[in-house]
Parts: sequence; structure tokens; C-alpha cells
Amino acid sequence: MKKNGLIFIAIGSLAFLGACQTIPYPERVAKYENDIKAKFIGKPMDDLVLAYGVPQSSYDLSDGRKMVQYVNEKNGVTGGNTWMNYDTVYAGSRVVTRQDGSRVAVPIYRSVPVWETEPTYTYHLKCTKRFVIDANKIVQDFRWEGNSCF
Repeated sequence: MKKNGLIFIAIGSLAFLGACQTIPYPERVAKYENDIKAKFIGKPMDDLVLAYGVPQSSYDLSDGRKMVQYVNEKNGVTGGNTWMNYDTVYAGSRVVTRQDGSRVAVPIYRSVPVWETEPTYTYHLKCTKRFVIDANKIVQDFRWEGNSCF
């Protein structure tokens, strides 16, 4: 009975892990780009401004179009957590007399508190979104770059 229960748990765990696949990066990129393009391409620039606010910068292209840019940046520090673990250490031995009169050395172990600290690290997240706006203020194209856009 116990063996069947362990087999059931093992099979269930494998099925669960198989269902937890992550979406490959190229597919996530395509979905992100398609979602943004579906939301804004061919729409008035006003929709873009209502969604993201006033662009942080813009540039007038020589053919009458305009490029507008939105940049989101975040710097931070993470880690540095401290916690206590317990290590088991050998503390010596003692001699014990058995019922038959023989003597045997028995090791003695004890738990020792040990402070552990996770290292800290800084991070920089940035996403730049650029939209091309035609002369009639209709969004024509979208490009992005960065490490935190989606």
C-alpha cells in the first residue's frame, strides 16, 4: 500500500512538472510586439498618449513623420537577507558501558547556530518604446529595446 502511494506521488509530480513549461523567449517577444502593434498601429496618436502619457522625447523625421519615445527605468538593490541555520558538529565522544559489560565510544554531536547572509546585488531595468507617427498623427510603426519591456 505504501509503495503504491509513493508511485502515485511520483507520477503526479512528473505530470505537474511537465505542465510547468515556460514560454520560449522568441514567442514572448512576438506576443509582446503583436499586442502593442494591435493596440496602437493604425490608431490616432491620442490613444498612445492616453495609454502612456506625454512622450519623454520626440524627433521630427525629414519626410514629415515623427518618432516619439517612452523610456521606463528602474534601479534597485536586492538580496542582503540574513538568517540563522544550524550546523551539526562533532563535539567529542563518551564511553558507554553496555549491559553485557563491554564498553563502546559513542560520538556526541551538537547543533551550532550559524548566521548566513545572501549577497546583495544591484540591478538596472530599462525599456525603451519608440513609435513612428505619420503626418496625420496616426501610429505607423513600433520598435522596442531593453531588458524589462515584458
